[in-house]
Amino acid sequence: MYSADFRWRAVVLHYAYSVPCERVARILGIAGRSVRRSYELFKSTGHVIGGGRVKKHKYAPKLLQFISGNVKEHPTFYVEELQAELQNQFAQLRTGLSASTLLRVLRFEIKLSRKVLERRAREAAPLEIEAFRTKLRCWYRYPEQLAKIYIHAFFLNVTLELSLLVV
Repeated sequence: MYSADFRWRAVVLHYAYSVPCERVARILGIAGRSVRRSYELFKSTGHVIGGGRVKKHKYAPKLLQFISGNVKEHPTFYVEELQAELQNQFAQLRTGLSASTLLRVLRFEIKLSRKVLERRAREAAPLEIEAFRTKLRCWYRYPEQLAKIYIHAFFLNVTLELSLLVV
């Protein structure tokens, strides 16, 4: 692939100075087809470098807005939680969205990579932990209560970390 400057030279020689494509190709040492393609692209778009395809979204804009809003609002989300929210909000989706499809939508439609999502979650985690502590602080005052909760949670097969609950 040739640079934009090189392509402009070929187009200027052919368009402005009326030099035939084959002669421009010989002068610049490139294929005649490259000169013709650059010229055709210039005639159709006004540029010598193609802008790529115009991407059509596969999903409704409402759905994409909901997903991006939900991800911004809850940076420490689980894909399963997002699936459940989508089922509640968009019941008309017959097939639903699988976990892999959701991750594909996040990556390619909304342009959120795994790195960006992880960074957002890391930055939001301390705030969410502090909010959780604040909620529990009004009900639980001393460690014995927390130990009872932990034992009760253990028997219900729920994991709770005491380090987060210590006031």
